[in-house]
Parts: sequence; C-alpha cells; structure tokens
Amino acid sequence: MPVLLRDRPLRLAAVRHVRFGANPERPELSVQAEYFAERLTGYGAVTAPARPPRGNRNGYARMGERLLAELPGAPDLVVLAHALPDCDMSVSAGGYLAQALDGDPTIFAVSEQGRGTPFAALRLVRAHTPAGAEDGPRTMAVLVLDQGTLFYDDPALSGLDTATDHAVGLLFTPDGPVRVGPPVQHHAVAPERVADLVAEAVRELGPGPVTVTAGACLPRGLPGTVRRAPADRLCTSVWSDLAEQLAKPCPADRTILVAEYEPALGHLSLTACDVPAGHVC
Repeated sequence: MPVLLRDRPLRLAAVRHVRFGANPERPELSVQAEYFAERLTGYGAVTAPARPPRGNRNGYARMGERLLAELPGAPDLVVLAHALPDCDMSVSAGGYLAQALDGDPTIFAVSEQGRGTPFAALRLVRAHTPAGAEDGPRTMAVLVLDQGTLFYDDPALSGLDTATDHAVGLLFTPDGPVRVGPPVQHHAVAPERVADLVAEAVRELGPGPVTVTAGACLPRGLPGTVRRAPADRLCTSVWSDLAEQLAKPCPADRTILVAEYEPALGHLSLTACDVPAGHVC
C-alpha cells in the first residue's frame, strides 16, 4: 500500500531550536529523586536519591515557555513531545503553559514513544485540523523537548549530552510556506528492514533530489543526500537538524525527508517536507 507522504500537508511557518544551559534558579529536586527511587525499586533500576542529580534542572514548563516566546504568534493548539520524564514534577507543564499563554489554547502532551514521540505529536495536530474545517485551531505548535536531568542510571542514555538541554518548536499556520506531509510510522520494524523502507519512501517522493535527515539509529548507506542528525539527544535530534537546514535559503525547491528509528520499540517514523526556493524559517 503506498505511503502518502504528501497527502494533506501541514503548513510550517516557523521552526526554532533553543539550547539551555544550567537553570539559574537551581530548583530543589530531592522529592522527585525519592519518588523515582520508590517507583523504580521493583524493576532493578539504580537510583541514588542521596546525591544531587546530574544535569541542568530545566523543567519542561520553563523550556516550553521560553520556546513559545521564540515562535511568532500565539498558538490555539500546543502539543508537547518528550521521551524522558520531566525533572521538575512540582509544575504541570501543560497547566503552566495554559495559564501563561494568551487566549484559551488547547494543550496536549505525548511521551513514552522514544525518538518517535514528535511524529506522534504531529499526528495529533493533523487530527485536529480535518480537511475543510472552519472552526478548528488555526495556529498550532509542536514543542519537542529534551532534558537530561535524570534520577536513575540507564545505559541506553549514556550517550546523551547532559551539559545542554534542547528544545525545538514547530509552528503551523494555514498559509505556512513549507509543506509537511503526514507522519508515517511503521511498527515492529527490524533493524535490517529500515534501509529498505527509507529507500521506498525516497522513491515515492519522486525523481527530484531528496535530502534525508537521518536519526542516529538509522543505518549507513541510505539513498539520496544524507545528513546525520546529532546522536547526543533523543526527540530533538532530527528536528534540530531540520531547523538548521531551514535557517539557510536554497536557490531551488527542495524536499527533506525526516527519518527517525527507535530500536527499543522497533518504530520507524518518516515525514516529508517540501521547501520552496529561497525560503527560510
């Protein structure tokens, strides 16, 4: 069955990548450390509530507010996307942003899908903008958030850069110039099948040149021009690379295929972006 990577695209108006160092407020997180120690004891996870957690102590509420300030306009719908739990659970990120933003925005959060979480967030945004709808949200934001303050040890996260936290904001409007196709998520994909599925998507996008923004877990040898996204972050990896590409004008129309693979779940996520010549976000 063909994958309609360009069917009913979202319209991307702006994308911003914000980096965070240490939170100058240094919030007290001992209660959160005790919470994780209690919750994870039965699973054999190593926790150390007695020591201060490593990391910058940037909660998702703080990161989301700063990121929204960088995006033009006030969104009617906001979807938060993160793979790791919030380090500061004393604040509800969604509730905080609902109070901080103008108007009465609808706010969702998506988590626990690893590197594929932002693609699930894009699916939520599309679900709230049905074809022909006149009364749905007109300006929508997806906030992709990575913070590295952890209260437990996980070998799978050993490659993360805990010195810098990252956030990428995607703002969609009815007339945004960059067309973002519907996310396609393949499930139960074995690593040896990933390259073939990406190649199939590149072929479907047509005979023109395609740049593949590839997550760190995708194999080598992919078709087209390939950019390897940073390996030191989770959700924001491919999206920070997309932000870098869209910050520079190109003299010709171009297509970017954003591709991410979550090996722990076997999820391969793809979405295509058609960028007009000369456009920057």
